Formats: sequence, structure tokens, C-alpha cells
Amino acid sequence: MQSLTEYIRWLGRFSFDELPMGDADAMVMCVMSYFDLAPALRDGTGLVSDCAPCLENGSATLQITGGDMGNSEIFRAAIASKRFGALRITDYADILEPDTPMQFSAVTFRWGDGGFIAFRGTDETVAGWKEDFMIAFTETKAQRAALEYAARVIAGGGRYSMGGHSKGGNLALYAAGMLPEEAWARVDRVFLLDGPGLCPEVMDVSVVGRVNEKATRFIPEFSVVGKLFEPAVTDTRIVRSSASGLLQHSLATWQVEYGPPALAEENDRRSLVLMEVLNRWIADMSQEDRRLLTEDLFGTLEAGGAVTLSDAAGSGPLSFEAALLRMFHASETTKKIMRDLPAQAMAVLRRQLTHGEDA
Repeated sequence: MQSLTEYIRWLGRFSFDELPMGDADAMVMCVMSYFDLAPALRDGTGLVSDCAPCLENGSATLQITGGDMGNSEIFRAAIASKRFGALRITDYADILEPDTPMQFSAVTFRWGDGGFIAFRGTDETVAGWKEDFMIAFTETKAQRAALEYAARVIAGGGRYSMGGHSKGGNLALYAAGMLPEEAWARVDRVFLLDGPGLCPEVMDVSVVGRVNEKATRFIPEFSVVGKLFEPAVTDTRIVRSSASGLLQHSLATWQVEYGPPALAEENDRRSLVLMEVLNRWIADMSQEDRRLLTEDLFGTLEAGGAVTLSDAAGSGPLSFEAALLRMFHASETTKKIMRDLPAQAMAVLRRQLTHGEDA
């Protein structure tokens, strides 16, 4: 098994005209969407190869939570390759509205008469993470922005694939499911990379049925994010990772095998137990309870002045520790919800032991 960087080194000498887009190409372009591409663009457009000096001087920053983990190495290899370096970057959007909240970013990588629409996942802003929680009780501004973005790009002509990782996968699913029929007819494939599905209490999830005919969904062996409101996608594949546990969520750890993604037979049993706990916990909450929990949880971070998770990682009034202390003043509903989580965990563990299952 090899990394996405090695995949680029193997096949990077072939253009997309010479070798049509494959599954690993979608993963690479979703990695590239996590970088701030604005410094490389002139009049809103440019080539991926134009990003080289921006990556080296630090202006093409990585907008992701949890550290680099090899994303810059993948982007550097893509920039230097014929396959990705010649792609045109267009329609780059990067919007942050902390008060709304909304965190939305998308970019279109073009070749021939079409291309790939990539929706960025969550960055490290508090607003972005709050919006992630909001999909459990409402349609978000980022979801509506994704639909508007895809419809506008496709209206310009050509054929497209689209996709995203993590929150970006949720945005791709929403946009694909809600596109007008004339636009949907010009979408070839939809790539859902360990992203959550659509909350059934919020919207009609039957739209996933339409997306299913063109969708390919990848989740790692230890999948948590991709199991939330899990969409019913027939072509769901489990990809191997060089990391363990929750770190497998990172695209930079996903493995390939002589080109195609390296696949596993089943999910890690531990992740399935964790997801059973979380799903039962979420299911026991009303939509209003979910809203109150989100407002209280992120309100404590915002009250301290934290704008990013890095702000909260330190000490002082912006820290997670200070936020937890402020949670003592949260609503009684939130306090009860937080107390219920350990009880749900114990119930699942008791069931595992009773039925002799390996937790």
C-alpha cells in the first residue's frame, strides 16, 4: 500500500485527457481544496502549478483542523506533476461569517470542457465547527451556498464531477441532491469522502436516492464522521489508512494500491461501538435539545473570545478549560444531555457484554 503522494508520483505524468479521472484523483483534489488558493490567483483564475511559490512562502495556508499530517506533501507533489499542475483553478470561494454562523469554501479544478467541483471540509474556526453541529437540527447557510455554487458553475457549460471530504462531503451530498434536473444531468460522479449524511428530521433524505446512482462513498476503517446520519449509498467502500483511530479521518493518511484506493473488508469494531453510543445519544435528543446544546457549547467558547480552535487550545479565558467552567452556567437541558452521554455508553457496553460481542 502506498500514499496519495506516491500515487501522484506514479501517474502524475499523465494528463486527465490521457488518463481519465479516477477515485484517487478526487481525493487529491479534495486535499488541494483545503489550502487557501487566493494568493495564487490573478483575476480569479490560475493554474495549480502557480501555487508553488505561495506554498513555499507560506501564503497558501492549510485551512484544516488537526495539523498537516502530510497534506502539504500531497499538494507539493500535485503542483509539480503534469496531471494536476496543469489544472485551471476557477470559481474559488472562501466565506466566513462568524455571527451567522457560516464557513464555506469551494473551488473548481478544470480540464477540457468541464472539471471537478471540490467543497472544503471544516477549517479550525469555531464558526465552522458550530455549523457542523447545526446540521442535526437545521439546514445551514453553507449547505445552501453549496447548492448555489454548484448550480452556477454547471450553468456555465460542460460536464462535472463533484465531491468533498468531511463537512465537504455533506455539502456535496446536499448540493447533488437538490440540483435542478437540467444541472444534475451534467454531473457524472459524486464523491463523498467520510462526510456525514443528511439529518432525517431536518430534510427529506429521499434525495439521497437520486444521488445514489452517481455516488461513490469512501470511509476509513475507523469511521466516525462518515457514520453520522449515514447516507444509503450503494457504492460505499472502506479505504485503508496509515493512521489509527480517529486520525484515519485525515485524507492524507488514506492509502492506494497500484493506483486505486486500497480497500478493507469491514470497519473497525471499536468505531462501530463508538458510533452506536453517539447515535443513541443523538436520537434521544429533540431538535430543540440539539439546538440548545449547540448554542450552549459554542456560546461558552465565543464568550471567551475564541475565534479558532487554536485559540481555545491555550490557557486563560479563551481556553477549553475556561469554556468547561462556563458550562456550569449552561441550561438545565444541556446539563442533562451531557450527563446522558456516559449512561448511553454504559448501556451499549452492557449490551455488548450480554451478547458476548467484542467491544
